[in-house]
Amino acid sequence: MQADELTDLLRWCAALSSEPAELAAEVVVAAGRRWPSLAEAPEDLRALTVQTYLGWSRRSEATAAVRQGDHLPQELRPIATALDRLPAVQRGVIMLSFSERLTRTEIAGTIDRPISAVSRELGRALLSLACDPYTVAATLSALTWDLPQVETVDRAVRRVARLHARHRTRMRLLAAPVGFVLLTSVVVVMGNRPTPVARQEAGWALTSALDPPPGWEVHRRIIGRDWETTILQKSTAGPGRCLIAVGRAGLAAVSKMPQDAESVRISGRSGFFSERGWAGTPGPALAWEYAPDAWTTVECTGVADAARFLPDLARRLRFTTESVMLPYRMREAPRPYRVSWIVMGRVSNSAIVYVTRDDYPEGTLVISVNYPASRPLYGVRFDSGGVARYENRENVGVCKPFGDSHLCVRSEVPPVRAGLSSNWNRRGFSQLDSVFNNLVLADSATDRSTWFDARAALPKG
Repeated sequence: MQADELTDLLRWCAALSSEPAELAAEVVVAAGRRWPSLAEAPEDLRALTVQTYLGWSRRSEATAAVRQGDHLPQELRPIATALDRLPAVQRGVIMLSFSERLTRTEIAGTIDRPISAVSRELGRALLSLACDPYTVAATLSALTWDLPQVETVDRAVRRVARLHARHRTRMRLLAAPVGFVLLTSVVVVMGNRPTPVARQEAGWALTSALDPPPGWEVHRRIIGRDWETTILQKSTAGPGRCLIAVGRAGLAAVSKMPQDAESVRISGRSGFFSERGWAGTPGPALAWEYAPDAWTTVECTGVADAARFLPDLARRLRFTTESVMLPYRMREAPRPYRVSWIVMGRVSNSAIVYVTRDDYPEGTLVISVNYPASRPLYGVRFDSGGVARYENRENVGVCKPFGDSHLCVRSEVPPVRAGLSSNWNRRGFSQLDSVFNNLVLADSATDRSTWFDARAALPKG
């Protein structure tokens, strides 16, 4: 290993852990023969570093130790200490967001978690750190000022390699009898069972259906570019809530299983259950491979007897394709926008399409195309074509009458932070108009036979 090959790796490790040399050694050993190619592919190496850190931090006490931080400015040392005490997923999200400037969508792809989970963990981390984002970014930068020497990393690599070799030897001794039992189980259980087809990236169609258990109801369904999520909640007042996510092929549900993960069978397929969940989940979690190289996860809070309830809920999931119909189609997503997800609520024929762009210094700008949407009540201006434009402290929007409702393109106003100027033109509405003008409305607001299948109506790029 050469010093220039380790520069990026050590910088990421220093921003993630109080023991950067040990973490770097784990990454190098995990890379194995791929190391020369990974050293030339920074994005792939960064992803491997974060994924290795998430697994390594759960079995290592290193991250619990508080770094000495002699090279840090005095005012940044409390923040560095607080960073070292964050849960692994929160630390990883903070590093990718503030050091690497990745969007939440990119972070979700790196750590194999839904975008909503990334947003949740980022908010929790900032709340724990109790400081402004600029101080967080400054602290992460300062942590990389004093990196380990190449010789130190080399010694750590040799030590970690020996530990992994001993572990592999022990596993080989157990592999033969366990493998025979698993193979026998698969032959007996699987038989001629059909295998569901994995969902496609940006497919914009539902590929699963859920029969809620008694006392539960579907609250919302979300189709993302990589994941399809169903949110359940109790029909009566109570804290119960479950999230069932179906991932596309190639996405790992859980990169590192917790030590207490138990093997389960879901409709004849292998899975894992953990009472305490994976890193970043708020409660019990279940994951299984529903199709080749494609995973489904179930996460619940506020449920009794989770070891029984989660597998029962998982078996209620059916893998069947269902079209999502929209009363409009988008000719193309104006650059640099792209369709990110579709949200469907309990209201019949209700769907919100989110179109995002990630090039603002304030973060992701979300534009939602709503139907049905009622007419805005305040701050409305109409033009000769009946198009309404409105703005308030939180939103700006463009709406057009459509049947008994209105079709609206609406956006949250990005916050203007100190030292950053907003690129959002609130008075010109040019960004909203660029999306609005690319929509082609259906012939009827009520006759669904004239509506468009989202798979054909929305661009996939």
